Amino acid sequence: DPQSYIDFLLKEAEENKSMTLSEMQSDLALMFNAGQDTTASSLEFCYAYLCKYPELQSRIRQELQGQFGANPDFNNIDIMSKYTDLHLLRAFFHEILRISSIVPVGVLRHAGDDIEIPPEIVNIRCNEWSGNGNNKNGYVIPKGATIVYLSDK
Repeated sequence: DPQSYIDFLLKEAEENKSMTLSEMQSDLALMFNAGQDTTASSLEFCYAYLCKYPELQSRIRQELQGQFGANPDFNNIDIMSKYTDLHLLRAFFHEILRISSIVPVGVLRHAGDDIEIPPEIVNIRCNEWSGNGNNKNGYVIPKGATIVYLSDK
């Protein structure tokens, strides 16, 4: 019975010869890097949100102090044993995951034709980001251009 993902990969490789060592290394590197980036993005959004809403930061701090005291030594505390009692903190994490875009890139698209976007639809001043001072009535995405939709707010 595998105890971890690495145990599972090793067992698969030995029993079924389904993956080469190179494939396993690639799979593990991908998991590590993807997990690291996702965690960093989530924490960045948490910090930004707490900075934007200091009253929420204060209420979460009060909840933590109510469970662990004013100056806890988090190296010697089992935080997860109290996690179910930290209602505001849990709600905060759930809300962060709901409203944030951990991976903001959507599907790549290619423009089949020239696409004209009037400024009132894009809600930006198109001539500033297009670099074309003559483009005061909108923006044109040229035929064949790659479009990367960012779902981040």
